[in-house]
Amino acid sequence: MLTIAPKSTSGPTRKMPAEKPVRILHVPLNGQSVELYGAATEIGLQNPGNPTDLPMPNDIIVYDGKPWHFAGGALHPHPLVHLTHPETVLQLSLKRQESAVWWSDEMFTITKILPVQHHGDADLATAPSGQPYFPFSGPLETVQEEDVQRKKIFVVRSTVPVGEADNRTFKITFTMHDEAIDPDMHCGD
Repeated sequence: MLTIAPKSTSGPTRKMPAEKPVRILHVPLNGQSVELYGAATEIGLQNPGNPTDLPMPNDIIVYDGKPWHFAGGALHPHPLVHLTHPETVLQLSLKRQESAVWWSDEMFTITKILPVQHHGDADLATAPSGQPYFPFSGPLETVQEEDVQRKKIFVVRSTVPVGEADNRTFKITFTMHDEAIDPDMHCGD
């Protein structure tokens, strides 16, 4: 059993009103205590007593080099969790001008974003440039910031998705501890 301490940071300060935070949490395999939420095992997360300490469904819990999500009262592995618990896919609305802010206590880098085909999505046609669609108008760069408690965190902020991203799902690949992790994101209303 992994012993998990209560979350220790409130995350980044919002710079835009419609930013949607996604915390990336790394759980080491050696079973030592880490800062996360409550008490966890590989297949479940016990109630920490305070519902605000539970992970959000689109938070990404990295365990054994793979993304997991907390939904329906338990941890679920990727990618099946997106079918059984669609609330685990980061949803960005173009109409509401939403953007993403990924953050972690540990260094991570978003290395790739590619469109993927899911039921109901627009087709995978390439952009007029001949390249796959990229959902944002600017690069995704990791920067070091301080949270409101002045704790060091690492943050990547997106722009609002571009129009060509509407009704498309994307596979986001990031690296943390030299491991490539790949959760999903959907743009649309």
